[in-house]
Amino acid sequence: MAARGARAAGGNAGDRHLASVGEAAKTPFPIHPHMLRHACGFKLANDGHDTRALQHYLGHRNIQHTVRYTDMAPDRFKDFWRG
Repeated sequence: MAARGARAAGGNAGDRHLASVGEAAKTPFPIHPHMLRHACGFKLANDGHDTRALQHYLGHRNIQHTVRYTDMAPDRFKDFWRG
């Protein structure tokens, strides 16, 4: 695993496999492992999980990095004030 803040060079077998899966699926953009992390974050946010718990799970030091996931899912708050 790369050190915090470092980017993987993309030279390992997992990176290459994921890229080839994306190519086989004819995605209009290259697929990389970090996309799975984002997909997980968005899914958990959309399911209404607590933002602080999500922050801890994703390993974010700054809550603002986690809030980006909830900004993309405003509907999760539509019934917030309803009893």
